[in-house]
Amino acid sequence: MRKDLGDFQTPPDLAAALVRRLGPLGERWPRVLEPTCGRGAFLAAVRRSPSPPRELVGVELQAAYCEQAREAAGPDGRILRADVFGLDLRTLPWSGRDPLLVIGNPPWITNAALGRLGSDNLPPKRNIKELAGLDARTGAANFDLGEAVWLKLIAELGDQAPTIALICKTSVARTVLLELHRRGTPPASAELIEIDARRWFDAAVGACFFIVSLAPPAGDGRVDVYDGPDATAPSRSMGVIQGRFAVDLDQARRHAFALGASPLDWRQGVKHDAAAVMELTAEAPDGPFRNGLGRVVDVEPDRVFPLVKGADLKLPARERPRRALLVPQASLTDDTTALAETAPRLWAYLNEHEGRLTARKSSIYRNRPRFAIFGVGP
Repeated sequence: MRKDLGDFQTPPDLAAALVRRLGPLGERWPRVLEPTCGRGAFLAAVRRSPSPPRELVGVELQAAYCEQAREAAGPDGRILRADVFGLDLRTLPWSGRDPLLVIGNPPWITNAALGRLGSDNLPPKRNIKELAGLDARTGAANFDLGEAVWLKLIAELGDQAPTIALICKTSVARTVLLELHRRGTPPASAELIEIDARRWFDAAVGACFFIVSLAPPAGDGRVDVYDGPDATAPSRSMGVIQGRFAVDLDQARRHAFALGASPLDWRQGVKHDAAAVMELTAEAPDGPFRNGLGRVVDVEPDRVFPLVKGADLKLPARERPRRALLVPQASLTDDTTALAETAPRLWAYLNEHEGRLTARKSSIYRNRPRFAIFGVGP
């Protein structure tokens, strides 16, 4: 298993449950593609389903997995050893143009994480979302490799009106849905099956099996959400309203009158790219702050600012962790060497962790003061 490939192999029992969820495969989709097939858990589940497809193709980069995938796909399946990002999916060796199902579990890792690992396992750099240059440099252009697989499938196979059913982070599913609406091509139908990522992958992240049909005509954007593979009725619906993603679409529509321009100017969060050093947590309300390395941090209190993360908002205020952020600058141009006089304890702490701070790879820190951060100001 390779960390730089975002390698989370699908347990066979989970693959079988999700394939059952899709119903009689071969009757609906004579062709099935798995674009990052790994050891072939989905290929095996598809082949063993009561109604297997006529054609089964898998794509896998790692040679060791290819042999296992060939065994899983059976004698009639075809496994291509290739990097899915370097492969033109429009040229796959199908015998016809029958309805197509794309199924699988793409990598769970972001391009920023790959950069920190020094990995070259990246898709070609393209401004798919048409972001401004500053956004691209300050983190808004960060994406998950699973998201890149989704967008490639949509771009190269969209004219074949496929159904795409992939395990992915829930955040990736939301991003894909927003991107389809941004392009003016919402899916004909979609549903999201929630998955217990802790149980199946030992991962503390929201995950799902996201099923999208790109067959025309476009639907109304509603995505039914099911609590698990065995759920028979949706617990809610999500979707896009006025260009915004809504976790509960019906609630959002009832409160649509509140949508629109905000009277307040909201600024981006502080960018520091060194959570282990800059972000602090206290185990008790009156306890000391510790950094991500587990060490107590004692610096000038006027340089310690309250921090609330998005995940904290799901919790009642009394249950939220007590977090803080070290802020060495009040503006982007501040000379941090002045901290030696104005905040000597913070200056000593930053110097102690100089190696981690100077190893930050983002170009935004080039030609800036030592220990600089971004996104600070009035």
